[in-house]
Amino acid sequence: MARRDALFVVAALVIVLMVGLVVKPIATGQPVGLGVPIPFLPTPTPTPTTFQPTLLPRTSLPTTLPTTTVPTTTPVPTWGGQVTSVGFGPPGNATTTPVPTGTFTHFPDDVDEKQKLLTYATISAKQGGVSSPVRIPFPYWEIHYTVEPQEKTVIEEPGAPRTQSVSEVKGSQVFPYFYLDVVDANDPTHVIRSITPPGGLDPKLWKADPENDPRPWVEKFYEGPGTVTEYQFVVSTYLITGYTIEVKVPQQYLGKY
Repeated sequence: MARRDALFVVAALVIVLMVGLVVKPIATGQPVGLGVPIPFLPTPTPTPTTFQPTLLPRTSLPTTLPTTTVPTTTPVPTWGGQVTSVGFGPPGNATTTPVPTGTFTHFPDDVDEKQKLLTYATISAKQGGVSSPVRIPFPYWEIHYTVEPQEKTVIEEPGAPRTQSVSEVKGSQVFPYFYLDVVDANDPTHVIRSITPPGGLDPKLWKADPENDPRPWVEKFYEGPGTVTEYQFVVSTYLITGYTIEVKVPQQYLGKY
């Protein structure tokens, strides 16, 4: 019985020690002290690292900066009023395909319809052909052209002889024509305009009454700056003795283009 009581006393002491040393510090947020000494570990002092930068050799700056050469452009001389005679050659085998282009129905703002026109370039020939390129940089210009058709339009062909030495005669009526295509000199397949005399060519009617003579015919062009500036003229004729084509521009364009 005494031994049993002693065990209870020891157990009670152990419980009291556990409460005092472990449970109470945990509940109050204090460190648990079990009475066992913990050796002190010193905090190591970091050794500073010395960084030695690598120095690159110094390059000397150029004393003069490089210069850029700007190409100079030679300005195109403006028109001074001289008339250009355009060269003309055979048509060759070139073919053209009409391409629809925009047209204008009014004069540019700086053009007076009643002002004087000056001749800029001329073409005079008797047969069809293709002109050399013509530079026309004006926003407005006109073509004045005149055609001289042949008067004989009936071709007679002798037929088989009949009685009394009278031969049968067959005849056919033919008509002269004149066609003018204004094309882009840089793209000859691009037709700016196709021109033919309205009403046809009837010299007998013109001679009967001079008021019926519509020549010269006039075509007006409102191409404007920034579009086509070099042109060629392609002419096709039949029963024509000669023709003249004149390019005319307003007088106020002198020295501007």
